[in-house]
Amino acid sequence: MTSTLDATTDSALDGAQRWLGALDEAFASRDRSRFEALFLEDSFYRDLGALTWNFRQAAGRDAVIDLILGCITGTYARNFHVDDSKPSSPVISQEEGGPRVIEVFLAFEVEAGTADGLAYLVEDTTAPSGWRAVNLLTRIDGFRDHAPQWPRRDRFDDTHPDIRWSEYRAQEASFVDSDPDVLLVGGGQFGVMMAAHLNRLGVPNVVIDKHERIGDTWRKRYESLLLHQPHGMLFFPFMKFPESYPEYIPKDKFANWFEAYVEALDINFWTSSEFQGGTYDEASGRWTVRIQQSDGSVRELRPKHVVLTTGGSQKPRIPDIDGLKDFEGEVVHSSKFVDGKDYAGKNVLVVGTGTSGHDIALDIHKQGGTSKILQRSPAIVLDIETANLSYAPYNPRDIPAELIDIRFMSGMVYPQLKQNFIAQTKIGDEIDKELHDKLRAAGMKIGSGPEDTGFFYSYFLTGGGYYLDVGASQRIIDGDIGVVQTDDVDTFTATGVTLKNGDEIPLDAVVLATGYESIENAIEEWFGAEVRDKVGKVWGFGTDGEINNVWKPTPQDGLWIMLGAVAQARWYTPTTSLLIKAYIENLVPQEFLEDGHPARTPKEQIVEL
Repeated sequence: MTSTLDATTDSALDGAQRWLGALDEAFASRDRSRFEALFLEDSFYRDLGALTWNFRQAAGRDAVIDLILGCITGTYARNFHVDDSKPSSPVISQEEGGPRVIEVFLAFEVEAGTADGLAYLVEDTTAPSGWRAVNLLTRIDGFRDHAPQWPRRDRFDDTHPDIRWSEYRAQEASFVDSDPDVLLVGGGQFGVMMAAHLNRLGVPNVVIDKHERIGDTWRKRYESLLLHQPHGMLFFPFMKFPESYPEYIPKDKFANWFEAYVEALDINFWTSSEFQGGTYDEASGRWTVRIQQSDGSVRELRPKHVVLTTGGSQKPRIPDIDGLKDFEGEVVHSSKFVDGKDYAGKNVLVVGTGTSGHDIALDIHKQGGTSKILQRSPAIVLDIETANLSYAPYNPRDIPAELIDIRFMSGMVYPQLKQNFIAQTKIGDEIDKELHDKLRAAGMKIGSGPEDTGFFYSYFLTGGGYYLDVGASQRIIDGDIGVVQTDDVDTFTATGVTLKNGDEIPLDAVVLATGYESIENAIEEWFGAEVRDKVGKVWGFGTDGEINNVWKPTPQDGLWIMLGAVAQARWYTPTTSLLIKAYIENLVPQEFLEDGHPARTPKEQIVEL
């Protein structure tokens, strides 16, 4: 929803204040009937740590109230009011003859500290306050007795008179005489953003990364890569891109940004350091982990929390394709593909129709090679401008990203989310109908995802499975990039592919753009099958509609998993860092950790997927 101020702003603000006052009274009284007067029957609630010390959501008024009432004791939410630091409460929509809808940024207190949130209220003359909520988001914001250490006001030479800055930073990052409270495994967007937020909270931490240089997780990707999301989606917390940055950032420029970010925010970052796994000791509440360093030595640390910020397992998924083992040409996974120039004058088959598959096929063609794509399932394809409509609020650069972030997060309640994706997909498919028809005519199978939910839903379901067109589609339409369907393939041979109709496609190389193994496999390798089974499924929609076991506490004490794109890293690292701080400071009431508490992620499915 996009805010547009109008002449009714003042009365809308009055309505927001009345509704928040009534919400405050409902929390104080714990009276179910008071809550029933505050929400529409078809309403949605999402909490990020404020009431549940978890990420939890509920759909439908009864379920919303059940969750709230189940978590009141121990959190004592109170003093709900309009957040004066954010935009006032404008009317954002009103159909002719219909009720007004207003957007309310709110703040309140909890037993441990402060919280904020966002509500969308619909005018309803039958409600005592005159308004009912259709959406409510609440989020932990800070702790009363553990203030953040930024902004800093000290002089370094006063606080550390006996050591130079460079020596101090080297000593702080080395952890020679101490252990970090938090070990962050992986130096991508989640690793550095988590480290920055933990630094702000005064939590000792270190990022380890297997690559030789900060930013290599992006720098080592294929040379033609530019990020497929616009500039506005990619802001980092505390430090935004200069105005000189292009709308779609080249991967090397993005990689260099990581180095600047780590330096500017004093992030402890160990390069050439590969995680070897570890074990958790329940009695001490600490891990014993092993880290292999560049000289082959193994360093042992004992952190309280391990956060997997690897972006996945990082192990290539190699499909079992009939006859591929007999092929005598080059076979390379997309993770090892560097530059289309290496394939000039060669015939290359790219397996996979996701983003990497399309980008690699296009790069090979541009550099003088002949590329074909092997399609195994229908592809979700959108023109890049059509895709931008799904996150249109980020496209202008004049709206603070943190406001857009909280708006997006408030809409991430599963039933509402799914229906919104279906609606967006229908609009996108209509806009891109000509593109899709031409691609089908060129031999490509085009789909819209499960139940026509589209690319964004596919991302949250599987982590990929779509292509935002930045040029490859037109080359497919023009016949410059061929498409081969697996249904038409008989087998690979020593020199290429034989089709069922008897035709042969000669090949010099095969590129497997087939993604990566699940993070569950990495968990088993690092911590054992028992921990893997205890954690359960990672990613995809869970029992209450939240994403499984990411950004929030997992069933394994002291283990956290952070997955997603840059936007999700910015959305969730502030809250996850606060939750980790809460566990370190023993702020989480014991009853909230017990099986069966309403705040715990339900073991049984309670939302229809």
